[in-house]
Amino acid sequence: MQDIDSNMARVIDFTLRSFQEPLRLSQIASIAVMSVSSFCYHFKKWTNRTYIDYLNEVRVNNARYLLIETTKSVSEIAYECGYNSKSQFHRQFSKKEKKTPLQYRIAHQYQ
Repeated sequence: MQDIDSNMARVIDFTLRSFQEPLRLSQIASIAVMSVSSFCYHFKKWTNRTYIDYLNEVRVNNARYLLIETTKSVSEIAYECGYNSKSQFHRQFSKKEKKTPLQYRIAHQYQ
């Protein structure tokens, strides 16, 4: 179990440093020194969510910060957070926040 803990810690560290880049499950599994299916199983058991859900959470958290603290456009923020398209970013952000990135920015503008 200690090996799995250290492997998952490496994955988390790598993800936090690299979330802005395109990441593939095969790449992440190799960091964990596991097959893709084994990694997916152990990551979900270790975190109670899939790796893709975790990655989207990291990206959306960064987007929240950038929407509030910068004047960058939503498109710039989408690509800076690692999304391949603005529509993909909107879909993931809206799923987590129940509002669009622009609605989120406006709601937090004066707080």
